[in-house]
Amino acid sequence: MLTLRSMVIGRSRTQEHQDRWRETAKYWKALPVGSTLLFLSAVFCLFASVGFLGSLIDFRGTGLDSAAIWALSSGGVAVLYALSATRRYIKLMVATFAAQLLFNTWLARYTARHLARGTKFTVDYALQRTLIAEASLALVLVLLGYVFFIAFAGGEGKRIFAAMTEVRLANDVHRALVPPIEKRIGEFEFAGLSVPSGAMGGDLVDVAEGPQHWLAYLADVSGHGIPAGMTMSMVKSAVRMRTANSSDLTVLLGSLNAVLTPLSSSATFVTFACVTSNGAADLSFALAGHLPILHYRRADCRVLEHAVVNFPLAAFADANFEAGALTFNPGDVLALLSDGITETTDLKGRELGLEPIKAVLAEKAEAPLFEVISAIRKQAQAFGKQNDDQSILLIRRK
Repeated sequence: MLTLRSMVIGRSRTQEHQDRWRETAKYWKALPVGSTLLFLSAVFCLFASVGFLGSLIDFRGTGLDSAAIWALSSGGVAVLYALSATRRYIKLMVATFAAQLLFNTWLARYTARHLARGTKFTVDYALQRTLIAEASLALVLVLLGYVFFIAFAGGEGKRIFAAMTEVRLANDVHRALVPPIEKRIGEFEFAGLSVPSGAMGGDLVDVAEGPQHWLAYLADVSGHGIPAGMTMSMVKSAVRMRTANSSDLTVLLGSLNAVLTPLSSSATFVTFACVTSNGAADLSFALAGHLPILHYRRADCRVLEHAVVNFPLAAFADANFEAGALTFNPGDVLALLSDGITETTDLKGRELGLEPIKAVLAEKAEAPLFEVISAIRKQAQAFGKQNDDQSILLIRRK
């Protein structure tokens, strides 16, 4: 019974060791080509010194040319061992071991027969012992240093690989929650895009449909990264649930505020811009601490700004909200923007602002909506570097 238990424990430990090796191998395989070449070059240089140290130990029997060949051999074999060990190439490791034995045997005979012997000279016996001892210790230290380096890199590799996996997962989650929007509902055409500044952003563009109405909105969560992304996902879920019940924007904002306030930290708030249509001639819109909605009016080719003053969501638990109305004729275009666009700064610290965006919207309003989005982003990119999430949602009445 004890033997069986020992076997089970032994197999379990072996499996754990193999799992750890696989995880470490994932990190090494994920390294860029340049980093891999840099690592292998370091391994080659480190172990090439073994050839010279061996020559120093046997300084009477080898010359510099022979030592150089042994150095190249040691460095090359070490590179193969490093590749097989870090990437879990078991067959390559076994083949390298067998090839090393055969090659070293042949190389020893070759250098003994064909290469010049070391210069004959008299060396003090005590000095000889010292040189051999120091070279041997240096050789041991080189090997130990490599073992410690691999152990360190493997441990850090698992940590870094885990972080990289989380970042990729966050990026995948963001793409799933905030995909590009391209759709039509009746006579209305929608296009939206959100480009995060990191792996996961806090901006959200969405178009939700109710029984007799639709709601198009853009939300901007304060902060960056995974915390902002988590709040953004709560916003999307809450909006989708409440859109089905009512098209009243004041009720919607009040409900969202009641949901988000107790779930958000004191430093977290959400700016929100939304537009809805329930089939009436005019559209309803509301803002919660957000930028004005831009309105390209085809009748006179002007770009207007529509705004109502409200606090951001999750800023105050007892906040009240107001909504406005606008006339939206065929050919008109509405643009909802995040401040990551307008607050793009140049090298002198100046912000882009709304006016250049209004000029682009007026110029490109007749183009396909994604072409308009591309033109707005190009305007921002030409002005300065992206430091915040950039989101755009366009609505056009056909």
